[in-house]
Amino acid sequence: MEHFIYSAWFRDTTATPDDQDRDWVACICIQATTAQQAQDWGDTLARSRVERAPSDLFISSSVEPEHPITNLDLRSVPRIIVGETPTDEALGW
Repeated sequence: MEHFIYSAWFRDTTATPDDQDRDWVACICIQATTAQQAQDWGDTLARSRVERAPSDLFISSSVEPEHPITNLDLRSVPRIIVGETPTDEALGW
């Protein structure tokens, strides 16, 4: 299995349009067989999150292989395996 960086964009619907924190992104490293599998699992987690936090809206997501990303320090990015359901706190959202 490979490691993929999954990014999910959310919008805080209670924030005003000029609030710099209205739209925010969360990143997770997901170990999966394919990029599509990683994105599907990340989307499942993101949709589950907005069910628990209805003021947030899931806008979009993207996924890319962890390597060859070389210009970012990814040590603090939460890491999961596809199928795992960590807590919101563990994922940082």
